[in-house]
Amino acid sequence: MTSTTIDFGQTKLSYYTTGKGLPLLLLHGFCADHTVWMQEPNGHDFMKPFTENYRLIMPDIPGFGTSILSDSMKNKDESSLPNGASHDVASMYYYADCIKAILDAENISSCAMIGHSMGGYILMNFASRFPGYLKGLGLFHSTAYDDDIEKKAGRTKTALFVQQHGAAPFVKELYGNLFGEGYRTTHQHDIETIIADATATSTTEGIVNACFAMRDRINTSAVLKQLEVPVLFIIGKEDKAIAAEKTLQLTSLPERSVICLLEKTGHMGMFEAPQECRAAIMEWLSVITR
Repeated sequence: MTSTTIDFGQTKLSYYTTGKGLPLLLLHGFCADHTVWMQEPNGHDFMKPFTENYRLIMPDIPGFGTSILSDSMKNKDESSLPNGASHDVASMYYYADCIKAILDAENISSCAMIGHSMGGYILMNFASRFPGYLKGLGLFHSTAYDDDIEKKAGRTKTALFVQQHGAAPFVKELYGNLFGEGYRTTHQHDIETIIADATATSTTEGIVNACFAMRDRINTSAVLKQLEVPVLFIIGKEDKAIAAEKTLQLTSLPERSVICLLEKTGHMGMFEAPQECRAAIMEWLSVITR
């Protein structure tokens, strides 16, 4: 695996590449980094089978992993994080522009993209502004809907909590609710390892900026109607973060949808149901390359 860091304004953007073939960009979610897709030292090889035919591009979102937010984005509070596109604060616009910068640095003008959770929110913003780059879009436990009033308030509360108490206690609580009941019962040690990795990769300022960016994102469901590329939906029936019923409503919007509804799975299908998720991704990629 090759690591690359580029400058995007004052932001240090890191991304990781491996494999050969058609480019496939994989964007992690909230309080994670690129290793959610593949981390060979600890045996997590979720996307490794794809490296024979695809070139995987796995960015770290600024504030997570090895991508570093600019100083102007650090130590932000509620009053300094308005809506809209601004590179003085993190927003879905800013994160999506980071993805475009990486693709441009790699001279990639078209590729398939999958976003997990918050990564999907970012790619929906990307799709709304740069649809020509997309060969296919995957929403992996993600949605095109914006937050409701209750969830917006929760984002603000989380940001303030993390500012006061740091990342560790929040990450532990967050990940404790992301897995389905069966996996939680039988894989407690694995979950503890995942929590430790997530804590190590999540900065306080990264979490705070991401909370407000998620809170202030717009509804992009109309974009799904306009896309001319295949859209993958991976949905966990026991997902407490993004309700399966709501996501299923979106599946009828694209012209071409590939739908994977996972039984006894929460928000982390790459760990809970890796074989089923890989099969769904492979089916979606086969539709793209037909």
